[in-house]
Formats: sequence, structure tokens, C-alpha cells
Amino acid sequence: MNATQAVRFFLANDKTVECASPEQKSRLIANATLEKFDFDTQVYTKDSETNYVYYIISGVVNLYLDNENPPKVSKKGDYFGQEAAIDSEKYASKAIVKEPAVVLKFPKHAIQEIFLNNIASEKHFIFNLFKSLSGVTLSFTKNVEKKKTRKMLTSELAGWIYTIILPIILYFLFKDLIPGHSARVFLALLSIALCMWVFELVSSFIPGVFLVVSVLALGIAPTEIILSGFSSETFIMALSVYGLGSVILSSGIIYRVLLSILKYMPNSPFWSNACAFFVGLVLTPAVPSASSRGQIMGPMVSDMMSYTGVKPGGSAATKLSISAYTGTNVFSAIFLSSSLHNFILLGLFWAQDQERFQWMGWLQAALVPAAFMVVSYALVTFFFVRSDEVIQINRQRIQEQYDLLGNYNARESLALICFFVFTVGVVTSNLHRLSPPTLGLIVLFILLAFDVLNREGFQKNIDWPSLVLLGGLIGVVRVVDHLGLNTFFLDHMDWLGLYLKNDFEIFIFLLAGFLFVLRLFVPYGPAVIIVATLLIPLAQQYEVNAWVVSFCTLFLGKMWFFQSQYPPLADFKDKIYPSEAYNERYFYLFNLYMNVMRVLAILASIPYWKKAGLI
Repeated sequence: MNATQAVRFFLANDKTVECASPEQKSRLIANATLEKFDFDTQVYTKDSETNYVYYIISGVVNLYLDNENPPKVSKKGDYFGQEAAIDSEKYASKAIVKEPAVVLKFPKHAIQEIFLNNIASEKHFIFNLFKSLSGVTLSFTKNVEKKKTRKMLTSELAGWIYTIILPIILYFLFKDLIPGHSARVFLALLSIALCMWVFELVSSFIPGVFLVVSVLALGIAPTEIILSGFSSETFIMALSVYGLGSVILSSGIIYRVLLSILKYMPNSPFWSNACAFFVGLVLTPAVPSASSRGQIMGPMVSDMMSYTGVKPGGSAATKLSISAYTGTNVFSAIFLSSSLHNFILLGLFWAQDQERFQWMGWLQAALVPAAFMVVSYALVTFFFVRSDEVIQINRQRIQEQYDLLGNYNARESLALICFFVFTVGVVTSNLHRLSPPTLGLIVLFILLAFDVLNREGFQKNIDWPSLVLLGGLIGVVRVVDHLGLNTFFLDHMDWLGLYLKNDFEIFIFLLAGFLFVLRLFVPYGPAVIIVATLLIPLAQQYEVNAWVVSFCTLFLGKMWFFQSQYPPLADFKDKIYPSEAYNERYFYLFNLYMNVMRVLAILASIPYWKKAGLI
């Protein structure tokens, strides 16, 4: 067998390289050497330095672990000498050729390169090593990619059809209503981006990039307008929050805080639920992603169930799950830093409103709905899911886990200090006159300067696609104003403006109803941004503060009735063990109740907003 035939056999039969990329395969083969060994040849001994990994094309090689036990037999299609690839100093066995063998010999660095960003290849290789040394074959569980259903394919096809046809229709349909060529072209481009976004044809940030590139390439608006979002204070604030949030997540401080709370928590169902709710509430402003918060709180619920000894699927476990979920979900619109969409809508305000509704100003304006939702949660958890289970916290195990964490390391300490500095600095901004974006940038610089947020973390842990979407959408909305399209939309929404100005309660019911229908078909992000983009200019024209309509859109847009409407719920459920940890019927009834409470919370806030001069 020549070298070419040996390589073809290797590539066709080896499971390790099957999972590697074409480039990794190519580099591996470039380092391969074909060698032939005669009978009784000793390839290496147990004392030999590990330099090469071998793959048997034909023949038999015996591996002797010691002189007492029979050898492990490696045959055609097996590796031997894999210890080299895992950086072992010496081989674990002695390799002697039992039958004349033809092998491919690989330098260990060549094998190690296929493990880079390739866990599947590494697992296959380790399983093969285990088989060589023990003779036992392990099965490998593959992560099977979910195939698209016919319904999904139909929806995607419909989305692309709309993406192609709708811009052509809009361009000619508005020929008389919008005489400007640039405005109609931009409207057509906007419809393309919205179709791609609504039908989820591409990643969520790509439509924003598409609009920015299209506007620049076609010269529809000046560069300083379409790219203005990337120089705005809103973008700087979001960047700072994402940087701080990534450090908090990766430092492990959240788990330490949870253990600290559990160490001193009373043996009471009330306090266990209050703890889960409080941790979720604290996470909300610190982690600007509902999915990330769900992925954090899911394991925490599992841990708390284990610590307290509650029965999975019982009323106590259901109440605990509800508390954790409520803390991470209900207050997304309350804190500016809890969601990318909050930042996007803030970027659409007039300059004075952007300055007014930074972190603390946003929270102050949202205090009444926040208090209303806390009371609503407390009432329903007290009367709705009653539980007589007695909990007994295993404090000894919690202390053992806490001891394993050791003392606060420098990374955790600085992350915690920066979080408190940022929080206190935002609250006291009226005293020191530093704006929240400036404070955020200072904190981000400290994290970078002290290598708490290193280069790799800065690249991987910050959600750059979301930030690109934020900067792009702010610029796109300013292009709408530049082209005069906002005037066109306002002229056709006078009837709604009258309700907004004269009968705000009716406006809220109309908004809630419209969002309810829209959210059945459109994801949360596109839905709230589309609606708020139309309502903000309307509010400004009718002397209602833009923050009010933006907040109401964000707050009411979070209502959902089916799991498919709220993807972060799946992230929360997937991280809870066991999977039947709570009673889903009670969970969904609770969510229905909280949906109603959202509308009532807005109505209860109207007097407060009027007194504050927002309405």
C-alpha cells in the first residue's frame, strides 16, 4: 500500500478526523509519514519520550502495560501511542509489532491542532486511548443538529418571497405619496430588513448591518447620520454594561453570592422564594440578556431544590421556579441596562430625554410599575401556590462548597468593586456630575487595565453582534428623520395621537391589544422596536414624553402566552434538573395572571407619570 492509499483509508475510516474541519485534515495529512514495521519490531518502550502518534493501516501491534498481564491488541484502524497527543511525558505501554504493520506516523503537535475548537474530535481521541489501554470500547453521544420541519421551511420560503416582492411593491405603491426617490428606496430597503428580521431568515444583527451598508453604498444619507449610533452615549453605555456584565458572569461571583445567602437563610419556604426572587432581581440590571439570566437561574433553582430538599414537581418546587423566573423576567423594562432593546429605544429619544433617562432616571420613572409587579408577585405566590412542605437546608454541604471556593480572588474582588462603584456612581450622578456613560467607560477601562476583562474576554464575552445592531438601528432611525419619512407616518396616525393625548387609558388598551396580536407572529425584539419607532415621533408631536410610550411598549411587549413567544423560557427550563422540576400548569396560569397585572400596572402608573410631567 502506498502513501496515497494509506491516507485515503485513514480519512475514510477514522472517527477523530471525521469531526475535523477540511483545513485541519489538510494540515494533519501534511505532517503524516508512512512507515512499515517488520514482525517483532519494538516501536517504543514505556520509558520512551512521547513524540509521535501512530495509526495502523494494516497489521497488528501489541501494547504491553506490564510483564504480568496479557497485551492489548491494536489492529487495522486503531491508534496507538496516543499519550503523545495529551502531553504525557512517557508512553504508558511498550509497543511491539505482532504482525508486519503499515502505519501512519503523526507528530504530536499535528494531532493536537485538530483538537482546537473541536471538542468532538478530542472526545473521539480520548475514547480511542481508553480502548487501547483497557480494551473497552466506549460509545460516543453525538449532538444531533435539529432538522428543520416542513412548517419551518414553509415559513422561511414565505419570508424570502416577502423579502423579494414587498420592497418592489412599496417602491411603486408610494410613488405618488412619497415623491423623493431616496426616501422610497430607503423604505424598500427597510422592508427587506424587516422581513429578514421578522421571519428570522438571518441572525438578528444582520438586517442592521444590511441597512447601514445599503445606505452608505447608495448615498441615501450622509455618513455622519447613518453611523451616528456608534458615537452616541447610548452605544457607549451599552458597551460598558455588556463589559461589566461579562466580567460578573465569568468571575464566578454570582455563585459565591448565592452560597453566601443560603448559608444564613432561615429554614422557611418564604425565605427560599424570596432568595430566588432577589437573586433574579439583582441579575436583571447586571446581565443585559434575558437568555443569559435564564441560563444562570436554571442551575440555581436546581441547586436550591437540592439544598432545601423540596420534592421535584411539587408545589414548593413550582413556587421556587416561579420566583426565580419572575425575578429575571418581569423587571426587564424597569432597568435600562437589563436589555439591548431598552438601549435601542433610548437612542431614539431627543438629546435632552436621552440625558434625563439614563440609568437612574429610567428607574425613577418606572418605580410605580415596579412596585406594582412586586406586590402582584407577592400576593399570587402567597395565595396561588400553597405549600405545606417543610424545608431543611443542608448548611454543612453549603459550607463545604463555599470552602472549596476559597477566599475572594483578585478577579472576583475587582468585579464586585466595579459593580458597586458603577451602581453607586449612577445613583449619585447629580452630586459628582459624571454622566452614567462616562462612569461606565471609566469602569470598563479599569476592568481592561487590570486584565480582569482580558483580550480574549473582550472579544468573546461581549455581545458584539447586539452592539452592532444597536448602533445600526439608532443610525437608521435618524435616517428616517433625515428623509422626512417620520412626517409621512405621522400624517396617517392622527387618530391614535388623539387617544395618546386625551385618553391615555384607551391608548394603553389599544397598544396592549395590538402587541398581543403582533407578538403571536413576530418575535419580541422586532415587535417592540417597530411599534416604538412609530410611536416615539407621535408622542413627541402630541407632547407626551417618548419614554412613556417606549416603556409601555417594552413592558407590555413582554407578555407571552405560548413558550414559542418567549425563547428565554426554554433556556431557563433546559438548565433545571430534573426536567419536571415544577408543575407547568401552575406556571402558565401564573404567567397569565402576571400578563393581566402588566396592563394594570401601567394604568396604576398614569397618575404618577402625570404628576412627573411625562403625560
